[in-house]
Amino acid sequence: MAQLSSPPVAGLRFWPLEMHRDSRGHLTEFFRREWETGVDPVQWLVLKSVAGTLRAMDLHVVHDEFFVLLSGRVTVGVKDLRHGSPTEGTAATFELASDDLAGMIMPRGVAHGVYFHEDSIAVVGASEYYREDDHLPCAWDDPELGIEWPAEPTVLSDLDQDAPSLRELIERIEPYQPLWRG
Repeated sequence: MAQLSSPPVAGLRFWPLEMHRDSRGHLTEFFRREWETGVDPVQWLVLKSVAGTLRAMDLHVVHDEFFVLLSGRVTVGVKDLRHGSPTEGTAATFELASDDLAGMIMPRGVAHGVYFHEDSIAVVGASEYYREDDHLPCAWDDPELGIEWPAEPTVLSDLDQDAPSLRELIERIEPYQPLWRG
């Protein structure tokens, strides 16, 4: 697990999960409402992706997410676009693997994408129900993102292939600023 001593982006956190391992595998509790994660999911999604897929980049202005990788290995890229955040403008990448489970808490206003090194399955909890107007993409390969992906993706959605520039995303989210809730 990518346990960071100081998160690269304010509000982005890793929630350690206790894996009870034995000869059969493991039993892991991956979410409890009483944990103070800051995310109270109203919707859970299962995300299955094949090796070489890049699900990127998007940003939410309405909901926060709780992401747990159940199988596989991924690289997550992030860019903080929240006015007033102590890490505003910061970009970072980190790797998650299913052999050491953790929850990743992704706050609204942080653009994020996930590159799948191998076939993978994740669950994602969202603090609000899915709304098309809350799924705001930008080009995954825009140099202004400052994100170096580990490999060129072999699988991209039409939305990701045709996503607007980072500048266009920044203009689009301006009416929602400040998204920082410090």
